[in-house]
Amino acid sequence: MVQFSEQIRQIAQSVCDRVAALEPSPTPDSASASLTSPTATASTESSTGTVPTLSLLIDAATDAELQELVRDAARLRAEADAVVAATAGVIAKRSARELGYSGLAKRHGDHNAVNMVQRLTGSTRVEAARQVKLGEAMGEADAATHPTPGATNLPEPGTDDVDDTETGRPVPVVPWHEPLTRAVREHRLTPEAVTIIMRGLGEPNDRVTVDDLRASAEQLLADADGVNADELGRRARFLRDQIDPEGVRVRWDQH
Repeated sequence: MVQFSEQIRQIAQSVCDRVAALEPSPTPDSASASLTSPTATASTESSTGTVPTLSLLIDAATDAELQELVRDAARLRAEADAVVAATAGVIAKRSARELGYSGLAKRHGDHNAVNMVQRLTGSTRVEAARQVKLGEAMGEADAATHPTPGATNLPEPGTDDVDDTETGRPVPVVPWHEPLTRAVREHRLTPEAVTIIMRGLGEPNDRVTVDDLRASAEQLLADADGVNADELGRRARFLRDQIDPEGVRVRWDQH
């Protein structure tokens, strides 16, 4: 099994290699100069304009190279986005309201996890909230499917018929969105697509069960290959309307 760090390294290396292939080869003079004085070489290249800007460098790519580069760069961004989301989820866990001023965010002068993530990433509050929500969902699903001693997402023994029939011990409650967060781990969906789908499917209520939402998530995943995030969000909203027609009427009346 390839480690997460190795997966990211491989994609990053591919992006670096594609950019490097577009860069001009160093001249013998500049190569020898770099051995004696890297700082002087950088200054000379900058002043003579021999080092192109990124946009000019990429403008020299062929159509095929351009498509490969943007595809790999998008994969790298998705991997980094997943790391940010997972980290944001742990920040939220360590900044839980019940921890009060001993929570991570409060100890660093932030009001809550969203504020802390926004400060650390420089993003908008909406984006920070998205990362926190996705990170919490990822953490909840991973804790249920990879339980560890002392896990906190287990029900009380004997409740809700979720005890292991052989041991009598409670088994983890797998959240409805687990297929979606697993798809991020398996590189089938981007983190952004998952948050859009989750927003479209909504939350369980007295009309929509967790099983309804899980089935809808799996239905979306079955035909998700090659589909962009906007279209997946549209399909998610359509499925929500199908399983919750009363909710459609409620939203219509509210408008």
